[in-house]
Amino acid sequence: MRFSMRTASTTATAPRLIPVHPDANPRTILIVDDRAINRDFLVSLLKHFGYKLREAESAEQAWGMAVTGGVDLIITDVHMNGMDGYTLLEKLAAHPDTLRIPAIVYTAEYKNPGFGRFVVAHQLYKVLTKPSAPELIVEAVRGALGESADPIAPLEQGHRTTSLIEIMQDLAELVEPAKLVRAFCKAATALLYAERGFVYLLSRGAEHPPQAFSSDMEEFDSLAPADDLRLTSTLTQIISGHAIGHFRHMKPNTLGLPFGDKEISSMLCVPIFTSAHNYGCLCLVGKIADEEFNHEDEHLVQTLASHLSMLYENAVFFDELQGLTARLGHEVEERKRAQEELERSRKEQIRLKDQFFSHVSHELRSPVMVVQQFLEILEEGSGGELSSQQHEYVDVALRNITQLHNMIGDLLEATRIEAGKLRVDVCSMPLLEVLNEAVDSARPSAKQKQISLTFDAAAALPLVIADRSRVRQIVTNLLDNAIKFTPQNGTVSVHVGMSEDDAKFVRVKVLDTGCGIPPEESPKVFDRLYQVPNADCAARKGLGLGLCICKQLVTLQGGDIQVQSQPNSGSVFSFTLPVFSLANLVTPILGEGAVPMSMILLTVELGEQHAIDNKPALAALREVIERCVLPGLDAVMPGTYHTRSGQMFAVLARADEHGGRVLARRIEEQLKLTTLTADLSSVPAVRLSTISLAARNDLAVAEQRAAVASQIEEHLNAILVDRS
Repeated sequence: MRFSMRTASTTATAPRLIPVHPDANPRTILIVDDRAINRDFLVSLLKHFGYKLREAESAEQAWGMAVTGGVDLIITDVHMNGMDGYTLLEKLAAHPDTLRIPAIVYTAEYKNPGFGRFVVAHQLYKVLTKPSAPELIVEAVRGALGESADPIAPLEQGHRTTSLIEIMQDLAELVEPAKLVRAFCKAATALLYAERGFVYLLSRGAEHPPQAFSSDMEEFDSLAPADDLRLTSTLTQIISGHAIGHFRHMKPNTLGLPFGDKEISSMLCVPIFTSAHNYGCLCLVGKIADEEFNHEDEHLVQTLASHLSMLYENAVFFDELQGLTARLGHEVEERKRAQEELERSRKEQIRLKDQFFSHVSHELRSPVMVVQQFLEILEEGSGGELSSQQHEYVDVALRNITQLHNMIGDLLEATRIEAGKLRVDVCSMPLLEVLNEAVDSARPSAKQKQISLTFDAAAALPLVIADRSRVRQIVTNLLDNAIKFTPQNGTVSVHVGMSEDDAKFVRVKVLDTGCGIPPEESPKVFDRLYQVPNADCAARKGLGLGLCICKQLVTLQGGDIQVQSQPNSGSVFSFTLPVFSLANLVTPILGEGAVPMSMILLTVELGEQHAIDNKPALAALREVIERCVLPGLDAVMPGTYHTRSGQMFAVLARADEHGGRVLARRIEEQLKLTTLTADLSSVPAVRLSTISLAARNDLAVAEQRAAVASQIEEHLNAILVDRS
């Protein structure tokens, strides 16, 4: 046995085709292949022998050309896009105009396993396996055309360059490592005219032990290089040394190969490697006709192995990436299920807690109110004269029962938030009056701790869209917190003015000189049941629900609440409320859906001029009308309008004409029942008109609201002009 090794490189010498003089009698041959490089090879080869060539890049095109006529022979590939070669051959055999046209199939056997059985069944003239020697192709063509079959001198192997390119293209389409290696092994064996071949792959870890793939078996377990030191040492030397191993006149079994003890003329081993990894090697065992592999064979297989190295590395990376993706997907699903279970458990805990809170709150509310009422009776002296010490005891009990009553109220509000039942009834309102009420109610608590409480308001504040009772609840809660966490002789102040960020909002600020809040805790203060930890500057009272309720109430009214604070530097809690405008007024009425086709405008005229012109009476009548409307669907316009008949209220309703008439009758009936209209000579007149709204789907939501407000304002102005 002779063995030689040479360092592998990545370049190969391209062989060339020696021109052959063509015959004088031209015959027409149709070449069918979807790859231009394959057609070019056959055309250039057969032109040298005087044949006339036509080309078709698809089986469909070839079928049309064959039916048209003028074709003496068809050479077709099988594996093509669209109609494949099988279908083309069947159609040719079934059509009377083409059934006598001989056909040669020229295809890669490794791509079409079992094709031989199809060929026998159809009795085709010839099957050539890519790559075939040029002289074999020419001999097959001459035989199919019934021409002289004289022997042809061997030609240079230029055809293998074409086949090499096609093999590279085919391999590039495979992404599964095992399939890629099997296809490569079969293609290399055919391209180099080897009797058989195999690829040995090194281990890629515990999950990927060494593997061997054969050209004539899917995977042969009898080859176990890791257990045979003879083969292991030889292949390791070739792979690690990046060298080509060429064995001559040897028996395969001497290296542990399961290919018998018959001597072969040559065995060629080429490493498969990249700059980063050694993957294995390709071994071609024996060459057909007992020839030896030459330098040209070495260059060709080296080029093919170099190309495989890159494709295999990409396939391995892709395979590992798919495995990682699958594992990550599984982990994501597991975490998702765990999170869903955790969320379900959390919601169930909240539901049970809310159910408990609601039950306890309702059960405690009545007895607490009774105790509070009796304590107030004792404090007022209605139950008998109290001594100073008894007064002190009653005051302590009353303060604590009031705190307990407020906590029960917070629990009820919290359960309404969770159930989505917390509601606000917004309308246009002046803000100063309700702020003054809240500040005045907090003064006794501030005075008790010797805290200075001040109120500062900007001049000429506009009306806002808000719920009067809810605004007072918000401010009262913020003031209670400010006073609670501000030490004696500290300062608490309330300021109201236009928002510095947006002129469409009014901002209310509550400032204190208390202990402040750490920056990392500030975002959490509006969370449910949250209380700042280690707040030792004042005794914590309550359940930690007040600020959460405030946030919900502000949000429901279209505003925003914020806090700015630093430890030992006090806090600034501020919230915004939208300034009154028709657009803001109609926003809760229009909701999130599409703009309705129409709305109803009701006008309520009080009749005689100056019959009712004092503010308390007009405010009382407004309250009567507001009790008749449905919050969220109807709205009473702010103020009153002057007409020639007297004062007029306006009501906007999202309803059809029937719903508008029902609302009009309800307002009329309630106005008749009030004593404020008893002195009028005529009953207040309630009139109904329909406002047709033009849909503007091309506008953004805010722009649609503004457009609707403009149409309502135009309609109302037209009524005022008509009645003035």
